[in-house]
Amino acid sequence: MTGEYILLALHNRNDRAMISSFLRERNYTVREYPEVRDPTDLLIVDGPMLESLQKQIFDWKEDQAPLFFPVLFVTTHPSADVLTRHLWKTVDELIRVPLLPVELHARIEMLLRARRLSLQLRDYARALTRELEVKRFLAAAALGGGFLRIDPLTRRVHILAPEETSALPFETWLEGVHPSFRESLIRELGQEYPAGRPTSILYRSNDLRWYLLQLLPVEDQNGTPSLYGLAVDITRLKQSEAELQERLQERNTLLKEVHHRTKNTLQLIVSLLSLKGADAHCEADRKLLSDIETRVRALALLYNRLYQEELLARVDLSHYLRDVVDTIVQIGHTTPHLIQRHLKLSPLQLPPGKAVPLALILTECLLNSLTHAFGKTEKGHIRVELLEESGRGYFRYEDSGPGVPEGTPRRFGFTIMESLVRSQLKGTIEFSSSPDWGGWKVSIEFPL
Repeated sequence: MTGEYILLALHNRNDRAMISSFLRERNYTVREYPEVRDPTDLLIVDGPMLESLQKQIFDWKEDQAPLFFPVLFVTTHPSADVLTRHLWKTVDELIRVPLLPVELHARIEMLLRARRLSLQLRDYARALTRELEVKRFLAAAALGGGFLRIDPLTRRVHILAPEETSALPFETWLEGVHPSFRESLIRELGQEYPAGRPTSILYRSNDLRWYLLQLLPVEDQNGTPSLYGLAVDITRLKQSEAELQERLQERNTLLKEVHHRTKNTLQLIVSLLSLKGADAHCEADRKLLSDIETRVRALALLYNRLYQEELLARVDLSHYLRDVVDTIVQIGHTTPHLIQRHLKLSPLQLPPGKAVPLALILTECLLNSLTHAFGKTEKGHIRVELLEESGRGYFRYEDSGPGVPEGTPRRFGFTIMESLVRSQLKGTIEFSSSPDWGGWKVSIEFPL
């Protein structure tokens, strides 16, 4: 037994039997919904069950955060609509029917590995916190009890043990410090520390243990300065820190691979939509597929940038939104140089949870302008602003088109933008006329 529980929520009886048998043959512990309704280590769900369990899955993920609760989606037709609604809210990985055993096993192991890593990171964080509480201000036995007084005038170090007091030359005590730290330690101890102001010095001993030397400058009644200190052994803490850094690197590597796989999946969807659009028989179908392709392309740009970023959990919106504008104008206008772009974008670093809705909103704005304000051949102006003030973000979009006439039926893009602002940005949105150009204007305010 692996000790990991997998919950199956599959409407298709054949898929459920095949996957259940496959998992049990490999010693996974399998539970089936609705007999088991609690979250396990991995959920495998298909389309009909995903629709009915969407809110439940979202709640499970919220309850387990920051632990990673993986969801594998089994589908026969992975449409862009399904991806847009589920991929970054409830679904973490996608696999198509007919199922290949090798691919199924690889997807399951990748998601479970990410789950294990999140559990290990949580345990290490808890252990590190306990270690800090226990080790704080404990003296190092290697320094005679840990308490010492350094006399700069006589250059002697007085070791203050519970039962005796001894002194040795500063140079003799310094021999116990690792050579790579001696020069910096001498330099630190030679500084003029104001009386009453403590300081901390990190150094390593010859026996490769780590110490934090906490010093308090004190003057006696004659004005003679001394440094009283406490040497705290933080070797275990440094070891835990190194292990945590190593595991964090493993997590970043895994997260980068996930971003890379997501980027490739989205690019594949873009290609499929493009091919399908070329085969469409009527203009309405071609327009619909083209708009969907443009929205998916905006998301692919995000994961391409996340794959390139050093901070994998955040993205620079100034560069990302600029890429979105340039890409959509290039593919949506026959003469893109006729569209003058006025961009004022602050270098905000935001997580994908806020970058995705902003990119989709910008995409809807651009599609509206290129379709209704300028057409495919006319020239025009667009302005995009992203500002930050007092912990809040401000997004504004304007075009130089004719605006939206009174009585115009409400467009689908308006509904998409309002939904994204309310449900994901937790902000407010306002549609109005541009004061400079008389065209369409969108103003959004949201918390950072």
